[in-house]
Amino acid sequence: MKQCIEWFHHHRKLILIALGLFVVSVVVIAVTMYQYVLSVEDERFMLQKPQYIQVKQGDTLYHLLQRFDEQNLLENSWRFKLLVRLKRDYSDIKQGYYRIAPDDTVKKVLTDIVEGKEFLFLITFIEGIRTQDAVSLLAQAENMTHELDSEMPLLEQLKIDKNHSEGLFFPDTYSYRMGELDKNILIHAHQRLKDELNEAWSKRDADLPYKSAYEMLIMASIIEKETSVEAERNLVSAVFVNRLRKRMRLQTDPTVIYGMGDRYQGNIRRKDLLEKTAYNTYKINGLPPTPIALVGRASLQAAAHPAQVDYLYFVSKNDGSHYFSNNLRDHEAAVDQYQRNRKSRNKSKKTK
Repeated sequence: MKQCIEWFHHHRKLILIALGLFVVSVVVIAVTMYQYVLSVEDERFMLQKPQYIQVKQGDTLYHLLQRFDEQNLLENSWRFKLLVRLKRDYSDIKQGYYRIAPDDTVKKVLTDIVEGKEFLFLITFIEGIRTQDAVSLLAQAENMTHELDSEMPLLEQLKIDKNHSEGLFFPDTYSYRMGELDKNILIHAHQRLKDELNEAWSKRDADLPYKSAYEMLIMASIIEKETSVEAERNLVSAVFVNRLRKRMRLQTDPTVIYGMGDRYQGNIRRKDLLEKTAYNTYKINGLPPTPIALVGRASLQAAAHPAQVDYLYFVSKNDGSHYFSNNLRDHEAAVDQYQRNRKSRNKSKKTK
């Protein structure tokens, strides 16, 4: 025993150095392994195209790891399992539908799932389409729960207290989660329309010939269908507002087309202009009874703020823009230049 103690004292320095080296080695190895495990956060999923994963109610992180393993989404999945043990924050996953893209890192995907940042699908209603078009788009939308019944009145299903659905939804791009009810999109679009309309109505110019915000919405829908040229919207608005003030008929083709419904096949004939429908503004006074399309913000603003001009007429120049006039003589000359002469030229080309 005495010899052992003497040997220890004699070699104490070497033993302490060896022990220190051992401890340092263990720490270095531990830190290296820890960093190696953590580095899996920066690895990317083994995907050629985006993939979707659904975390259902009651799912745990273990279930998620099993799916990743079964689908071979990660190399060295054992590191992934160690990671979630080292970082307990990843254990609180939220149910939902998530998208994994080829360039997504493990950290991004796990963070999204922990924070409940579900993948959102998109659906777009463009300006100028009809309500029936929006409903058709919803019917074709994937990953959505379809509850709207084509056999039942739309507004009744949406619990909207109006008589006619046209123009009651705001055109925009809407996001929705996996399994979202189709009617929720329309309810949201209707609320957006109410907000936009109320905002425009509250800040409208004074002395406009509208009895209500709904009448201004009708006007905006006509503007929406008459021109897509941003700079012209206020001018088109001015023409129709001036006509209303002078008790002139609006005489706008889009309302005639709307009134024709499915009978419209791309051309308005003379007999169509002579047919008295609720929407034929060549035959009725004032505005039609309802909007004729979904209305964007620009057309709402144009209806609320028409240009300060005395124009009463406009005609298409066949390039997307229009020629505006304040008297019938100039208007007829513009029609001859841009419409009648063009038709004559086209007709002569056909006879050659």
